[in-house]
Amino acid sequence: FRRVLFRSSLAGLAVTRLVPAISWNPPAAETYGTVLGVGQLNASAGGVAGALGYTPGAGAVLGAGSNVLSVVFTPTDATMYATNVTNVTWVVNKAGLGITANNQSRLDGQTNPALTFKYSGFVNGEDATVLTAQPVVTTTATTNSPPGSYPIWISGASAANYAISYTGGTLTVRAAPPVIATQPISQTPVLGSRVTLGVVARDRKSTRLNSSHVALSRMP
Repeated sequence: FRRVLFRSSLAGLAVTRLVPAISWNPPAAETYGTVLGVGQLNASAGGVAGALGYTPGAGAVLGAGSNVLSVVFTPTDATMYATNVTNVTWVVNKAGLGITANNQSRLDGQTNPALTFKYSGFVNGEDATVLTAQPVVTTTATTNSPPGSYPIWISGASAANYAISYTGGTLTVRAAPPVIATQPISQTPVLGSRVTLGVVARDRKSTRLNSSHVALSRMP
């Protein structure tokens, strides 16, 4: 306790009141999303009867960084004891947020599909609206890229209360199946004779791959 001088209006008497010492250790660091409760708001006034009022109060969720917690002790016996105030610092670490690119595929010669991604790690019902910068997704594949696997990269997101990590994906370009078509050959069929058809295989870029002639005949 420490003593303070309090001058009463009664007969000019000077009364000394005791100031209760508030005991309050700085709470252990927590991750963003932790709700303030008895684990942090646990000050005591050395057994002196009274009320402890905290700011911020129980139930609050504080942002990442160093946060000042304050308590005011109001004694029940205001004649004997004076009000006291003290503060502690509570460190809140950023929560982890993962952003993962979704794998994609397409046929060669086609344009790239929309490059999408998914989140994991939002807390307190939050979503992408809390980001201060949205992620950007890119790939090296172009319309003319040959069949193969191409990386999908994701980057650029930021948020005040989240430490962001990224997982890339893969865009797989598959060879398009050839287009098979018959090619008419000018001829006059005769019943029972052989009929020749031309067969042409083309890829989706209209490049001739192969051609052959098939002779069909009807048995008499």
